[in-house]
Amino acid sequence: EQTPVAIEEPVSRVTEEKEQQKNASIGLVTIIILVILAVLAWLFFK
Repeated sequence: EQTPVAIEEPVSRVTEEKEQQKNASIGLVTIIILVILAVLAWLFFK
């Protein structure tokens, strides 16, 4: 009842790509939030 490795490999590659895309989008959102906070702080303390 062993699953062949040939079937498992592409699935892991797809999940890796999805993880990378998710991490990239999270990083992008974080950068945008930081920029917005920086602008708000600059306007507030000006």
